[in-house]
Amino acid sequence: MKTIHVISSSLGKNQDSHAIRIANYLDREVMRSNGITLRLWGIGEGECGGWQVNDIGVCEKRTFRSFFLNGIAGNLYYRFSREGRFQGLRAAVERIIVDKVQEGDLVITASGLMASHLGALSARKEGKQFEWFADFGDPLSYVDRYSRPWFYQYTRRIEGEVAARADLVLVTTKETRDYFECFYPSSRVKVLYYGCGKEACADKNFTAVTDKSDTVLKIGHIGVAYKSNRDLRPLIKACGEFCCQELGLHLSLVGPHSGAFDRLAKRKAVKLKNFNYYSSGGVSYIESLLLMNELDLLVIVGNKSKLQIPGKCFVSLMQPKPILYIKQIVDDPFLSLTTGDASILVSTMDEKDILSKLEEYMKYRHSYDSVAVMRPISGKYESFSSINLSKKLLESIALAS
Repeated sequence: MKTIHVISSSLGKNQDSHAIRIANYLDREVMRSNGITLRLWGIGEGECGGWQVNDIGVCEKRTFRSFFLNGIAGNLYYRFSREGRFQGLRAAVERIIVDKVQEGDLVITASGLMASHLGALSARKEGKQFEWFADFGDPLSYVDRYSRPWFYQYTRRIEGEVAARADLVLVTTKETRDYFECFYPSSRVKVLYYGCGKEACADKNFTAVTDKSDTVLKIGHIGVAYKSNRDLRPLIKACGEFCCQELGLHLSLVGPHSGAFDRLAKRKAVKLKNFNYYSSGGVSYIESLLLMNELDLLVIVGNKSKLQIPGKCFVSLMQPKPILYIKQIVDDPFLSLTTGDASILVSTMDEKDILSKLEEYMKYRHSYDSVAVMRPISGKYESFSSINLSKKLLESIALAS
């Protein structure tokens, strides 16, 4: 029986989207049937994929908390603190590995923050014997090059050291694998896609809404979107033009997003009686799936980098709904994975292009809907299921041992 310790600042009471990725490759049925014991460690206690998350034992830095809003303080720590906002995380990870991990156990450190990887690196340098997989959701040096350039050289150096000393580096796309192999040629890299959990499988848990109007379109974007990374203003403007054709439209923006989107959409809603707008902050994973079920067309805005695929792409593929994918780069990795999928409409970030795709969907809506209904049960994307991702992880463990 093998024990796996998963350590990440993405787990616990403030878990983020990387926690969903972790749950997707730790399927309970697969792990238990293969005699795997799991111990998860995060910032505070919590739950991930049905597994209990233990508290690492660090606290959040609060120097600015009494003076700034939480979001502003968090942003300041991200931009100007090399290892993030959790005091003593690196040392705590090292302590857990030294005290709790036995020889032959596997440790998976996961983004979040580089500090988790550095704790494992320190334990290894001190001579602790354990297997180690470093799970990078993003190549952190690539992110720092643009968002925190003052840390770029530092991040490149320590990221390279982690990649070289870990037994395996896990990444989410072939493009990210190529990035690591180019900059860190001594590293061993495995692609393990973000994937999709069982709860998102529409054919098991959700029923597609079939009472659709021929003159009203319900669309929505669910997830984080800001002007700097996923600008939804061209979409909102296109929706307004769509309503000028005497067609009705319900637009939902759910998840943390720029206030500019709300202001623009509300102006459209006041001006156009057939334009309805719903806005919400973050919701739970299950709530997001329920909201998807109410929509006619799922909107996804791709990344500006070819290294990553938004996690919502894999969840959306398992819903019986057509997808409007707004790409921001030419060689988009999501479109490479979904070549030939007739249930996906592809647009650029141009307002007129988006409008033309909305019109195309309304014109051929029955055809798009018919193809989309079959997508979750077609088997085309079965390799991205949590069961198969978990099996691939176990294969990697066997090869690394």
